[in-house]
Amino acid sequence: MKCLFVYNPNSGNGRINKYLSYVVNRLSKRFDQIDCHPTKNPQDATKIAREACGVYDYLIFAGGDGTFNEVIQGISGEDKRPILGYLPTGTTNDIAKTLGISRNIKKAVDIILEGNTIQHDICRANECYFAYVAAAGTFTSISYTTKQNAKKALGKLAYFISGIKDALKPYRLDLKITLDDHKVVEGNYAMILVMNSKSVAGFLFNKMTKLNDGIIDVVLIENAKKGIKSKLISTLSRIIKLFTLGLYNATKDRYVKHYQASKVKIEVSDKFDWCLDGEKGTSGPLNIQVLKEHIQIFAKKDKIQHYN
Repeated sequence: MKCLFVYNPNSGNGRINKYLSYVVNRLSKRFDQIDCHPTKNPQDATKIAREACGVYDYLIFAGGDGTFNEVIQGISGEDKRPILGYLPTGTTNDIAKTLGISRNIKKAVDIILEGNTIQHDICRANECYFAYVAAAGTFTSISYTTKQNAKKALGKLAYFISGIKDALKPYRLDLKITLDDHKVVEGNYAMILVMNSKSVAGFLFNKMTKLNDGIIDVVLIENAKKGIKSKLISTLSRIIKLFTLGLYNATKDRYVKHYQASKVKIEVSDKFDWCLDGEKGTSGPLNIQVLKEHIQIFAKKDKIQHYN
């Protein structure tokens, strides 16, 4: 069995660099051939992952959510896709939390060697792909606008500091959303999340998520129709409640909407950027289609049992 090991040497203050020989030695217990390839530039992982399809049986990669998304971009359009293994070394590692993969590199390697995998849905968004979230609006650009050196120095606090600007002026997105070609939702929203994950931005978000049911959650926070000051406070409080108390509690508020679908069409009045898995993605209108059980990835055994 042939394995390609791809790693981002800059992710998480370069933490993976201290473990390279350890990782390769451990993986050699399972795979006959292991080739190593560090990323050097943005989007490197996408190119490397695409070229690995049909050549390698397994693709193991180390990095943050951004590296994960790059790998997904690379393999999702190919017919022959390698089985994935993930060593999370980023700041938030939302996908790793959902899959039960430890940030401890040795424990993450253990999960790969145990050999338990799950079929995971992937979403196609126009010509791009995402694994766990497409987002727009207030706070959603923080993950890719926060400077890398700030993340290295401050960790998650860097995201909080970057979010102050958005807190003072929440977005106003005029959207028309069509769910599964029949249900239409329209309004003015501060935030939209289209997601397939238990964790978002490092917060436990939706314990009821299933990763391979062909369904995604659509969460909308509507801008309140009040005075400017009260509207600002109420909108921010709803966003904070959504992330701190979770989806179930947040949707008790009539301004927080939750829908489920396998196909989502989003029409916009103004062009804005989408955040895909924490990275800057496409802009403007979005057509999202769930690709059911599109990838296979190593995960913790009890998580697989939960999602299945």
